[in-house]
Amino acid sequence: MMIRDRLVSTGNAEADAYLRAGRNALPAQCAEESSRAGWLCAVENDEKRRGFYGAAERRQRAEKLYDTDRNALTVADRAEKRTRKAAEQADPKAAALVQGELLAIWSDYHELREARS
Repeated sequence: MMIRDRLVSTGNAEADAYLRAGRNALPAQCAEESSRAGWLCAVENDEKRRGFYGAAERRQRAEKLYDTDRNALTVADRAEKRTRKAAEQADPKAAALVQGELLAIWSDYHELREARS
């Protein structure tokens, strides 16, 4: 992986809010993916054991965690969309810079995730 310069600030308040909201979506996405994998594993285990040996309770806990993380991701996505609209209306050039930075952050994330697999 190549180290690159990162956009920290644009000088425009709306574009900076968009940058912060976009960066805050990444941890929510990671948590959602992780809890989804745990939930699928718990469902598979519950089906194997037919609810015995605490499998049903573990599945229910995993499902509740997955729902919580999915809701947090939805909130983060909504915030990003709202701030993106505001940034595009205020300063389209700064919004385009931020969008390029966020795309680079997501591509770095997916590159690291695929390297681990």
